[in-house]
Amino acid sequence: MKIKSFILKLIFALILFSQNSFAKNLPPGSGISDVPANVLILLDKSGSMGARMMSGSGFHYPLSVAADANGDIYGSQYWVYGIKKLTYATGAVDSTFGSSGTYRGSGNCRAYYNYAMQVHNGFLYVASYSNRSIFRINLTTGACDWSVRFNYPRHLSIKNNILNAFNHYGQSFTRNLSTNTNINCGRYGSTIGYSIHGTHDASGSNFYVHRFGYLYRYTVDSNGCVNKSLAS
Repeated sequence: MKIKSFILKLIFALILFSQNSFAKNLPPGSGISDVPANVLILLDKSGSMGARMMSGSGFHYPLSVAADANGDIYGSQYWVYGIKKLTYATGAVDSTFGSSGTYRGSGNCRAYYNYAMQVHNGFLYVASYSNRSIFRINLTTGACDWSVRFNYPRHLSIKNNILNAFNHYGQSFTRNLSTNTNINCGRYGSTIGYSIHGTHDASGSNFYVHRFGYLYRYTVDSNGCVNKSLAS
């Protein structure tokens, strides 16, 4: 009997030691301590202890951003493809946009490594680099209603109803959004190739390109084409 009693006491002591050894204190101010360590796993899943916020209003490596007339924000995510919408008034995710607040799309309208976005006349225009396309989302209906194949677009900019976009190789895509017709501007030199950002000035008569630490300025002609030679 003494041996059985000793064994039972030993087992009970080992159980107590095991529970205590895996217990962790909560952060100061919580009012509760000495809880099982799996609570920390729940905190990690909520994102409160993560450096990269993917849930809620957080973004997983934001890549580009645009804003509409209401101040609502559209942000694309690097690696985790898709476009998330945040409302200006609350800063919260707009769950009515896309699927639970994130638009992903499919086919030519797939949002995958979106290097540039811009809102224009109620549409969100997207340069989807890895999907090799440019498309737009009707912000009233939430549907993609236009797209074009364009290899690895780096950036796009819209001014005076003219969309100018350039790809990884310096090729151009130009479209008149008033007439919904494409404009053939020809091939461009190596200066625009590999540029990572391009935009119009306020007048729309100049187009600026950032490439390898330098800023280049080009003029825009009456057809809406970015001229191939650098401006003086």
